[in-house]
Amino acid sequence: MSLLDDVSIVVTPNGYKAGELYAVVPTIASGTEQVVNGDFSNGETGWSISDAADSATQTIVSGGLKMYSGSAADNSNRMSQTTSTMSGQIGKSYILKLTATDFIGSSTGSIRLDGVYDPSNLINFTAATPEVRFIAYRNFTYIKFFAGGVEKYYTVDNVSLQEDLGADMDVTRATAATRVDEAGLVNYAEIIGSEEVTNGDFATDSDWIKGANWTIANNLATSDGSQTGNVSLKQLNSLTNLTIGTNYKVQFTISGYESGVINPHIRGVQSGNVSGNGTKTSYIIAGNGSDGINLYAGSTFVGSISDVSIKEVTRDNVPRIDYSGGGCPHILAEPQRTNLVIYSEDFSNAAWSKSSVGIDTSIGTNGINPNIAISPDGTLNSDRVNFLLQSDRDSGMYEIISASTGNSYTTSVYLKGEGSNIGKTIKIRIKRVTGGSFVSVDADYVLTGEWVRLEMNPLTLSGANSNALLVFTSNDATSCLMYGCQVEEGSYPTSIIPTSGSTVTRNQDIFTRDGIGSLINSEEGVLFVEMAFSDDGRLAILNSDSSDDQVVLGFSGSVFCRIRENGANVFTQFVSSANQLNTYYKIAIKYKSGSSAIWVDGNETTVSGTFTLNDLSKILFISEGSRTYGKVKQLQVYKTALTDEQLIQLTGTSGTDFYESYAEMASALTYTIQ
Repeated sequence: MSLLDDVSIVVTPNGYKAGELYAVVPTIASGTEQVVNGDFSNGETGWSISDAADSATQTIVSGGLKMYSGSAADNSNRMSQTTSTMSGQIGKSYILKLTATDFIGSSTGSIRLDGVYDPSNLINFTAATPEVRFIAYRNFTYIKFFAGGVEKYYTVDNVSLQEDLGADMDVTRATAATRVDEAGLVNYAEIIGSEEVTNGDFATDSDWIKGANWTIANNLATSDGSQTGNVSLKQLNSLTNLTIGTNYKVQFTISGYESGVINPHIRGVQSGNVSGNGTKTSYIIAGNGSDGINLYAGSTFVGSISDVSIKEVTRDNVPRIDYSGGGCPHILAEPQRTNLVIYSEDFSNAAWSKSSVGIDTSIGTNGINPNIAISPDGTLNSDRVNFLLQSDRDSGMYEIISASTGNSYTTSVYLKGEGSNIGKTIKIRIKRVTGGSFVSVDADYVLTGEWVRLEMNPLTLSGANSNALLVFTSNDATSCLMYGCQVEEGSYPTSIIPTSGSTVTRNQDIFTRDGIGSLINSEEGVLFVEMAFSDDGRLAILNSDSSDDQVVLGFSGSVFCRIRENGANVFTQFVSSANQLNTYYKIAIKYKSGSSAIWVDGNETTVSGTFTLNDLSKILFISEGSRTYGKVKQLQVYKTALTDEQLIQLTGTSGTDFYESYAEMASALTYTIQ
C-alpha cells in the first residue's frame, strides 16, 4: 500500500499562497451545498425578501440578485436565504463562492449569518474575491446579503455555500512579524497590493502637485528648503483608490540629504518625520482626509526623494515561511516577544548614548554614519558605528533597557565589517544601570565581510536595580555596520522585531484547524511532523480545545508522545535520544488501541495501552496549556495505523526506503495545493 492511499492531511511551506497556508492533499473535500437556487434560475425559490417596505429595491434580474441599500442610510435592506437545509455550526469553516458585479457607491458587499449584525464578523466580498473562506462565529440557519449605506448597489449570482472540509491551517497572530525570505533578506510576512502611486520614479515632470520649493528632474523630486512652513508634494488622482481604514506600506528613498525632515501622509494620517539618506519605510492606516498621498517637506528640508511606492498591505495573521539557515523553507511558529531596544536600526538617535572616549564623535552624527549601507532587509538603512581605541569597557555606545531583576534575557544584533576593519573585534556587554558590574561579557566578536547575526547566551539580571545598559564597545580603533539590535525576555532569540521610538511586541503564532473530522480516524491513525522545536511544547489532534481526547506529539526535555482519553493520560512515552532543541526530527505517533508506537528518525519505540478516542476533529499547535514553537517542514495525518515499512519510509533519515525531501514525496504522490 502506498502512503498516498491513506494520507488525508499534508501541511507544508509549499502550500503557502497569497497569505494562506493551504493543505497539500491528493483530493479536495467540501461539504453539502447549503444554498438552494444559487443561480436564481427559479426566481425567488429558496430566497425571501426582508424589510418589506423596501422590497422593491431588491430584485431578481437576469444577472442574479440585485441589491440596493435604499435612499437613506439604512443597513437593513437585504435578501435572505431561508431554506431549512442550511445548518451552519459555530467554529466550522465555510467557503462562500459567488459572482459579484455592478458595484455602485461601494466596492464591497457582505453577508451576515442569520442576519445578526456583528461588525467584527462580517463576511465581505468584492468583484475580485469570488471565493471567501470564513469561520462561523455563530450557529446559523440562513444567510443575508446586505448593502449598507446610502444608495449602494451590487449584483450577485452563482451563490454557493459549503462547509470547508480541507485541512488548510488557520493562522492567528494579530501583529506584524518578520521572517527571512528566499533571497536571504529580513522582511515582514505580508500580502502586498497593487501600486497606488503614478510616476513614482519621477520619470516625467507630471502627475504630482508640487509646492513652491519642489522641482522634478532626472528621476528625482528635489526640495531646496526655500519656503517657510511645510510644503506639499502630493497626488490627488489616487484619492479614490485609497480606502479609509486600510493599511498602506509607504516607501521612498532620500538622497543628497542636507537638512530637515519629510513627513508622509495618507488621506490626512501621518507616519512621523524621517530624515537622512536611505530607504524609508512606514505603515499608515488611511484616514478620511482629502489630500490623497502627500509627502510634506519641512521648511528646512534640503534633499531629493525617488522611487515613491504606496501599496495596500496585510501583515496581521499572515503565516511566515522562513528560509533562515538556508535550504528548504519551514513554517515559523514563535512565542510572544517584546524588543526592549527602542531604536533597533537607528543608532544615531539620542536614545543610544555615545561616550567621547569610546566613540569617535567627530565622524558622522555623534560617531554614527546613518543609512550608509544596504542592511539585511535589502534597503539602505544600516548604520556605521565608529569606535575609538579604548580599554574601558564602560566606554562606547549604550542604550538603557527596561529589564527586571531575576528574568532571563537574550541579545542579538547583525554586524558586518568593512575593508581594513574585517578581523577586528566588537564587544557586547550588559550591566545594571547603577552600582553594578557587568553580569555577562560575551566573547569578542571578530568582524567578517558578511552580515552575521550575533546571538548572545541568555543572562539573568540580579541586584536591586532592574534596568540595564546594553553596551557596544571595542578594544580596536575600528568601525562596523550594525542593524537589528534586539533584547528580549526568553532563553533564545526570535525573529527581528523592528522598533523606532518605543518597545514593540510581536504576538505568538497560533496554528489551528478544526471541523475536519472526516479527515481524521478516531480509532486509529498516524500523526507525523518534521520539525525543530524551539522550546517545550505540544502539537495535537483532538476533539476540542480541551484535553478530553488527544493524540499528542511534543518536546519536554526530549521528544515524547501521549494519548489522553476523557481527560486522563493513557500513556506518555519519551524518546531520550531525541533531546536537542533546534534540531530537526521526523516524528510519527502511530495510535491504535493495544498497538501504538512512536517513531523518530526511522527508529521505533513501542508503547502499551488500550483506549477509545471519540470524534477527533481538530489540529492544534497547543494542548494542555503549552503552545508549540519551532520550525515546521511538514505535518501529515493518516487515517490508518501505517505498517512498520511505511513508518520507516516516512520517518527515515538514511537509506533508500524513504523520501529524501518533501519535493520528492510531493512529486511521487502527485500532491496539489487545495
